[in-house]
Amino acid sequence: MKISAQLNSVYANELADVIRAFFPDAELSPDGEVLYFREVFGNDSYAFTVSLGEKTSGGEIGCKVSDRLEYKRVTKRAAKIALYEFLSDVTGKKLPYGSLTGIRPTKLFRELCERGEDAEKVFLTDFGVSAEKTALVKRIAEVQKDSYLKDAQTVDFFVNIPFCPTRCTYCSFITVPVSKLKKYINEYVFKLKEEISILKNIIKENNYRVRAVYFGGGTPTSLPINLLAELLGQIDFAFDEFTVEAGRPDTVNADVLRLLADGGVTRISVNPQTLNDKTLQIIGRQHTAARFFEAYSLAARFDFDVNVDLIAALPGENFGDFKYSLDSVRALKPQNVTVHTLSLKRGSSLMLSDYDNTSDEAAAMVDYAYRALTGEGYEPYYMYRQKHQSGNLENTGYALPGKPSLYNIDIMEESLSVLAAGAGSISKRLFAENGRLERQADFKSVIDYIARFDEIKNLTRKFWA
Repeated sequence: MKISAQLNSVYANELADVIRAFFPDAELSPDGEVLYFREVFGNDSYAFTVSLGEKTSGGEIGCKVSDRLEYKRVTKRAAKIALYEFLSDVTGKKLPYGSLTGIRPTKLFRELCERGEDAEKVFLTDFGVSAEKTALVKRIAEVQKDSYLKDAQTVDFFVNIPFCPTRCTYCSFITVPVSKLKKYINEYVFKLKEEISILKNIIKENNYRVRAVYFGGGTPTSLPINLLAELLGQIDFAFDEFTVEAGRPDTVNADVLRLLADGGVTRISVNPQTLNDKTLQIIGRQHTAARFFEAYSLAARFDFDVNVDLIAALPGENFGDFKYSLDSVRALKPQNVTVHTLSLKRGSSLMLSDYDNTSDEAAAMVDYAYRALTGEGYEPYYMYRQKHQSGNLENTGYALPGKPSLYNIDIMEESLSVLAAGAGSISKRLFAENGRLERQADFKSVIDYIARFDEIKNLTRKFWA
């Protein structure tokens, strides 16, 4: 059934996400069977009507609140819950996260607790989140207690290096293959070092303490080793954790690992995504499963905490394929394992090719990962959700005791300011007194970043003034 939607709502984007969770191909213009959502706002009440064909539902709630933001929060929650319950009744489907469409369920869970609400009950009863997913969110919130930090004087530091050996078919980042922008790499690193220097001055001027440094992208280790060494040399301040994404096993060798160790890096990612060679070719990777094991073996000789990423529901894979990859990884006992569920991202090759992302086995894969990893002593310590994920599921990071990534917790809980450098990076400034978060994005493309660097410098200084 093709669904189009007419949303007479100030919350049209959020409601559209609920609709697409049930109908991935839904359109926001009338063409075919049309879903209507209308609402009426009042000072003391909020009313809505939703209909599809002959089915109609509606209701009204009292909203006598003095605070404008509180009124918005209550009415938006009511709108999403009403639409979810209506579509669940129409389709007979229950989604694992109910009416929740946001990226950060654990952040919402914590905020509910801080407001004095029974977060577990709200998730189960109001939002319609399944008992299993509510338990997962609650467990992660509890695991984070020893690592969670909200402090105006503590910050994280992010450096974006948007180059990779190849572009994966599921990728929507601004990342480009090194070969395509080879002539710009030296100048990009030169400008990036200057932006890092500006941010270091901001740290000094404001007496900030840096908790976590993260070199991401992209694949930082795809840079020529001398340029990577120059960037690592810029991190000459104190920190608690330093992560570098060495995500492509084909970029990992003994010289690179020695450079990272000597540069103070404490944590790296070596990410196969799958250990099936046929799938690796399908998703656009040029390494093999054997190359991953070689890279991991090299990394294990150093004193890094190592993360390994896997993706559930990759094209052509069944439960047995995913189980083989996960079982092979957990036998290595890395400090962190992150299990993603395939997401169709705007601009990715899979999205552009109209790939069918529905998977009857995605939930079984994710559930198996949870049971197998927690059975080995890992704890789920952070999670996030994305649009167009197979099974409307989630991405979850697992860590051995005492080994969670501080940066991953901070960035997903949005609990600290982030000073960010590089094309496509986003600095975030947290105002702890009211929880307000402001963002400042650098230009996305490498070419624009270089050509308009003077603008970036001015915007960065103004943002942190």
